[in-house]
Amino acid sequence: MRNIILSLLIVFSARGQHSSPKLSDKQTDNNKYSGVYEYVYPDNTPDLIENHFIVLSTVDNKLTGYYYGTSDEFDEAREGYLPAFFVAKMDNLLIKGDTIRFTLKADNSDFLTSAVDLKYKSTKDAVDAGYKIWKNKISTKPTNYIGLFKNDKTIFFKGELEFMNKTFKKK
Repeated sequence: MRNIILSLLIVFSARGQHSSPKLSDKQTDNNKYSGVYEYVYPDNTPDLIENHFIVLSTVDNKLTGYYYGTSDEFDEAREGYLPAFFVAKMDNLLIKGDTIRFTLKADNSDFLTSAVDLKYKSTKDAVDAGYKIWKNKISTKPTNYIGLFKNDKTIFFKGELEFMNKTFKKK
């Protein structure tokens, strides 16, 4: 009887050691992805730079992210006007294995006339700093993203059409 009780104690304590990852392990994984990633828009001109940025960081042991992009992320086809720029929190951000997922939400009141500096984390912060609201109106709806880390320094997103593909490189 004593051997049975000792055997059960050993089995239960061994199971407990492997039941869940340590918080520090998860934090280490998050930290490996923290940083600024840049997509260089292929049709930039000297007068208009349309690069996009993803900024990932760990806050209170939780991964958070911000996306800095253009209204093209929500617009079906831009014709006859310049793009707007925005910063948005990456909602439902999840990195699992080599896959990153998140949702972007923005509306017309979030669109600005110039690219947003990475030090600003919201439209309000940018407007308070002097950025101007874009006057055009487009139809917006939340957009879901699923990307693939090719390594710790590159994220690839496949669009519906080839020209919509984006590769972000860690700076």
